[in-house]
Amino acid sequence: MNIARLAAGLLVLVLGSGCVPATPSSSEWAGQASRALDSVAGEVATARIVLREHREDDLLAKVAVVMLADSEEAIGKTSDDITTTQRPPGHTRQYDKVTAEIDQASSLVTEVRTAVVAGDEAALPALDSKLRREEQDLSDLAGALR
Repeated sequence: MNIARLAAGLLVLVLGSGCVPATPSSSEWAGQASRALDSVAGEVATARIVLREHREDDLLAKVAVVMLADSEEAIGKTSDDITTTQRPPGHTRQYDKVTAEIDQASSLVTEVRTAVVAGDEAALPALDSKLRREEQDLSDLAGALR
């Protein structure tokens, strides 16, 4: 009976240990976070270019919406990737900054797509300015992590 309990306990321990995510080193995590921020900055830049081309009537609204939705999806995937990475101990503040900035970028690209769908031309100049600032904020934070 004791051997069966021991075997069951070892089985639970072995199976359970495979479910624990590995914790990257501080430098590995900073590199992953920096790459994630660079990727999101690229999507924000794409949204800004799409918005500019749409405002200049060089891009149909339907095409702009699809491209903006693709940027939203890419940002969401990047967000999922970084939020499911176990951060090293002592990096809570950096993690919070990174995820907050990515969330802000995601919300902004959604806001741009929504304005384009609604045909809210009056909102587009201000959104262009917000996209520029957000792209810079993302790049600055990525640089600080390098």
